[in-house]
Amino acid sequence: MTGKAKVKVIFKTRWRYKYMRFKIDFQSLFNPYLSYDTRIWLVDDIVEYPDKYIKTLVKKVE
Repeated sequence: MTGKAKVKVIFKTRWRYKYMRFKIDFQSLFNPYLSYDTRIWLVDDIVEYPDKYIKTLVKKVE
């Protein structure tokens, strides 16, 4: 087979993302404005450093 290998791409969240989601949920209980700011910061940070929050796995499919 030349040039037509099948691959499976899997995206998994890292612990930093799970921690930040917990932090945002906890902040929203007491201060929704701070929670909103943290959510905006998280989205900006994910766009800038995706490897810090998302693990990409590539597997060859037979």
